[in-house]
Amino acid sequence: MTATIAIVGRPNVGKSTLFNRLIGRQHAIVDDQPGVTRDRREGDASLAGLRFRIIDTAGLEEASTGSLEDRMRRQTERAIDAADFTLMVIDARAGVTPADKFSPALAGYFAAVHVGALAAFAFFSWTNLAVMLLLYVITGLGITVGYHRLLAHRSFRVPRWLEYALASAGAVALQGSPTTWVSDHRQHHFHSDCNHDPHDINRGLFFAHMGWIFYLRES
Repeated sequence: MTATIAIVGRPNVGKSTLFNRLIGRQHAIVDDQPGVTRDRREGDASLAGLRFRIIDTAGLEEASTGSLEDRMRRQTERAIDAADFTLMVIDARAGVTPADKFSPALAGYFAAVHVGALAAFAFFSWTNLAVMLLLYVITGLGITVGYHRLLAHRSFRVPRWLEYALASAGAVALQGSPTTWVSDHRQHHFHSDCNHDPHDINRGLFFAHMGWIFYLRES
């Protein structure tokens, strides 16, 4: 019985190129633009005298329900179900990206924080409400003015004590350390809406807006 192997991985990491090499002909379209492969392709392959069935798949990524990317993902999942083995392909130049390192601990932490916030209804007071509004303003300034405009874009200069104060206010928002946030944001501008964008909109509105928080970052 011939084994079946599914090639999976993020968009544009070389899956179709490997597929073509294994089957010995140019069957899958290869392009530098991510998302060219949108469905499954199968072929008979051989390597070192071994013969097997190989499946090329679309890029595996998070996507909003009903979108084209979601349909592509379901095609990939069906290929995985039909295969005897799965070959995971990554771009060695990029290494492991946030898309590969979802953190259940981070997701659980944020879920617990929001569930715990429901307790506010049992402990309401005008003082507590004032504290909440004050923290909302402080963390908002920390992210938008401190992390974003000051540290990431260096749009202006401030005294060192004020820079530290704004960075500390940003850290209270729980979006990561100043160095991690700034690094991610600069990568976002350098690779906007591409595979290496930490906030890639092609992975869905939820991911681009806030889902990226649940993913670990490379050091």
